[in-house]
Amino acid sequence: MIKKGDLVMVVKPTLCCDRPERMGFVFEAQGIHDGIIECLLCGEEREGVSVVLENDTGFPIECLMKIDPPATGETTKDATTARTSDDRP
Repeated sequence: MIKKGDLVMVVKPTLCCDRPERMGFVFEAQGIHDGIIECLLCGEEREGVSVVLENDTGFPIECLMKIDPPATGETTKDATTARTSDDRP
């Protein structure tokens, strides 16, 4: 389930007008809104759950996929600095 702070990506076109312009767009969820959703592309309003991008804009939750955040820091040793007993002279 998507929650505030999650990294999400638009993976489906809009439900009302089937427009794919925002597919692939990645953003951090600023919140969840349950109520009237208005499409910014065609203006249609419908009842539903949306994930907030900023202010009053967002995307229907059905069009999104939660993605893992990028890894931070180095998690493996550099192969040139690691030595084994076989490498010693």
